[in-house]
Amino acid sequence: MTLNIAYIVKSKFVKYTVNMEHHHTFRSVAALVLLLFFTISGIAAETPATAEESYIVSFFTRLNKTQKRLDLMNRKGYLSKLGTEEIQGLISGTLSYKTTVKGLSGIVTLTYDNYCDEEGWIFNGEIIVKSNMVANGSFAGKITVTGTHPGTVYYDKVTMKSGAAAGGTYGVELPGSNRTEVDYSWYFKAE
Repeated sequence: MTLNIAYIVKSKFVKYTVNMEHHHTFRSVAALVLLLFFTISGIAAETPATAEESYIVSFFTRLNKTQKRLDLMNRKGYLSKLGTEEIQGLISGTLSYKTTVKGLSGIVTLTYDNYCDEEGWIFNGEIIVKSNMVANGSFAGKITVTGTHPGTVYYDKVTMKSGAAAGGTYGVELPGSNRTEVDYSWYFKAE
């Protein structure tokens, strides 16, 4: 006899199969029940996301899509990324990309001016990335969102390693509240 148990954990389908012919039934079922209990208990024990953490995931999901539309920024090789580029939002505004080299360091500036690809998400502000030859550095600037999802995300406390956020916090300010720091790792939860 085979026992199949399936359930969903963190949006993923999980299936366990126990072949009862080769195990003592009681021990197999008991082990499976304990496994399910600890898995479900672990999910229940997770701390739910704060409003700021949820906002930053939604924010980066949309902001990252805007940056994927840039040609220069998404080229392979650092030298091929040099230059300036400006694109129009699908609904309104512009996104400008500019790189400069200063000694052995590079500076990338992304400027959003009433940029909108999706109703309710209008981006304004600058993101400034300062890095060395191996793409380690820091971020600066802030992006303010207007529309149906207002808020401001600050970049001034985020560090970069190998071209990606690697430490620090993003500041998130939602309407009616003060700036709250959100761990940089929440960036990676965005789609």
